[in-house]
Amino acid sequence: MNFKRMLRDFKANKIKNLSFILLIILSSMVIIGFNRSSTSYILAVDKFYTDYHAEDGEFTLESPLSAKQIRTLENRFQLTLEEVLLTDVKIKTLPNEPILRVFSMDRSINQVALLDGIFPSSSEEILLDSKFAEALGYQIGDSITLSGASFKISGYGISPDYVYTLKNPGDFMGMANSFGIAYLAPDGYERVKQKNAEATLYSYQTTSKDTTSFKNYLQKNLSLVSFLERKDNSRMTTVYNDASAPSLISLIIGVLLLCIIGFIISISIRNTIQSESQIIGILYAQGINARELLSYYLMLPTLLVVIGAVIGYLLGLVISNPLLILQSIQYTVPHVILVTPWYLVVIGIILPIALTLGITFIYVRKALQQTPLSLLRGSHSNMKVSRVEKLFSFGSLPFFKRFRLKSMMREFGSILALFLGATLSMFILFTGLYMKDSCVDYMNELPNSIPYDNLYTFYSPKDLHKYSQQGELTALYNVKFDYKGVNKNLTLQGINPQSAFFNMPELQTLGQHEILISPSVYYKFGIQVGDTLTLYDDQDSDKTYQVCVKGLAPYDYGLYLYTSLPNYHHILGLHQNSSNALMTYSPLNIKDTKVLSETNKQKMVDGMKNFTMLITVFTSIIIVVASIILIVVIYMLMKMMIDKGKVNISMVKIFGYHPKEVSALYLRGNYCFLLIGYLLAIPASYNLTKLFFDSIFESMDQYILPSLNPFSYVLGFVMMTLSYAFTTLLLKNNLNQISLTEALKNRE
Repeated sequence: MNFKRMLRDFKANKIKNLSFILLIILSSMVIIGFNRSSTSYILAVDKFYTDYHAEDGEFTLESPLSAKQIRTLENRFQLTLEEVLLTDVKIKTLPNEPILRVFSMDRSINQVALLDGIFPSSSEEILLDSKFAEALGYQIGDSITLSGASFKISGYGISPDYVYTLKNPGDFMGMANSFGIAYLAPDGYERVKQKNAEATLYSYQTTSKDTTSFKNYLQKNLSLVSFLERKDNSRMTTVYNDASAPSLISLIIGVLLLCIIGFIISISIRNTIQSESQIIGILYAQGINARELLSYYLMLPTLLVVIGAVIGYLLGLVISNPLLILQSIQYTVPHVILVTPWYLVVIGIILPIALTLGITFIYVRKALQQTPLSLLRGSHSNMKVSRVEKLFSFGSLPFFKRFRLKSMMREFGSILALFLGATLSMFILFTGLYMKDSCVDYMNELPNSIPYDNLYTFYSPKDLHKYSQQGELTALYNVKFDYKGVNKNLTLQGINPQSAFFNMPELQTLGQHEILISPSVYYKFGIQVGDTLTLYDDQDSDKTYQVCVKGLAPYDYGLYLYTSLPNYHHILGLHQNSSNALMTYSPLNIKDTKVLSETNKQKMVDGMKNFTMLITVFTSIIIVVASIILIVVIYMLMKMMIDKGKVNISMVKIFGYHPKEVSALYLRGNYCFLLIGYLLAIPASYNLTKLFFDSIFESMDQYILPSLNPFSYVLGFVMMTLSYAFTTLLLKNNLNQISLTEALKNRE
């Protein structure tokens, strides 16, 4: 048993063996490409946070702390505090007046990393966020005017607290053409800072994992406006979820594909052993043992897997760079270097080899467990009528249908592999379609899901009531609830029962502790109508509130609980004049220093459009991979069944059957298994898409429910049908090439 014969076998079944290699390349490439880019990005984020002293949290107070108060807090709670000097400036010389949030570079927490150019060396130079600069066409060396002062752009930079440049932590997507970050030297900051700031922001670093006592102290003793820990800050944590979700999906799909490949290879070798049973019997009789035969028959699949795994690994290294660039479209992380951890070699090369050869070894060893005499007679390769075949004789059916059904029963292993391969490819295809359709549906429904055009919260209640005639007052309060042992953030919103913005008649009939929930809350956490929730106060964890879910709200712009304003005050134990937000249909003409946060409907819709574009690129890759897998799997397995039945096909031709009839006997009938796989893939891909969305939206206030448009059902069906038709067209040539003399070979 030598190497030359193995090469001869490879050439004799060139297309089949190249198909094996292609599938292994695809699986290994997808696993390595996504995992390498994700791992590299996450490591770069971790290094950035460590090297540039990322904050552990931030909080806002109505008035600044004195130096003595800062020292007292640092000593008492074992932390480091730093005031953050920032101001929002509108660039009035540009259309839509984008906002630039300007920071002083005089900071030890959240230090600024230089991406390109140089740091500002004078009060007339500025460092811009690279995405903001790119979106608005600013280049290094250009000038920009802020608050009447002109600055020269010396370079691009970013700090750890704005890896994801969101104006507000609860925003859905960053919009680089409407909001960006800039950094100035201390004397340069003096030129643009706003006077009479309404509040002061502080960053902190701590060695303690529990900051509850610190937050409670600020709430009770100081005028705390907001408190945000790093784990709840979507500017800093969303990047982890977005990076890890694609790698998880690629690993699941890649491993499933490898298992199917191993199963297909084992079927192919088993068929080869059956066709060469007499040769093997002679070799047994001449003294060659089963171990030597096993090693020989494993030699070719080993070669195929090694070639496929190595090429796939190398191609995975190549595509990881464009995937990394795709990741960088949304986030800004300095000095991202592609790394190749040792475990990538394991999952990219060793895992494919171990899985495919392990499955192949089991099947081949079983096929070789025959006596030399039975092998010489070829008795085990003769088609014996199984018990199932005896039980189902299909005597009442026409010959063609009966023939196809019996052939399927005899080729159970190949049919099973065809079914699994088709199911996996349709599973991958529908996962991509689910992702695209879900985002498109959410984007289309979002304008109708937000009842206002602008939502403002203010630092001062005086400003809120000053502008209240220009819109409608509402009340917002951050709460938490326990979900599988983890505290999740929700927003309780109190709404006027006669609201001109919300069309919810149910508000007038809600009991004192009854609420409506947004669809995002319903689908993300599985909360049902009638459930009782225990809510924890975001500012004081000792306070709890009991509410009952009465129904589902028709609005969905975040993780919201809705109730009437009187109920809101009763649930939280507040006085009847506790509104803290204003809904409007048009923007307010107000200084930015007076606004704590602003939510704009159009910006949310635009952000969703950007997210949909990113998802579309990702799903396009998935759809292409699924199509290739589907065509290759169908072709390989049906080709294997034809090769195995060459003698029978030749006999059918000798009996005078027309080529169309031969084609009907051996090529038709398998489509039903593809159809079953199509039906099973739809719910399976729903679950994988939900897993993907659960991951990327874990730290965000929004949630997208997987959905599939009718067109996508049709598209998946058409792609499956065309793939089947294309492969059967190719296989007709193989059927036509089987000669009549094939039936006379190996006959006594």
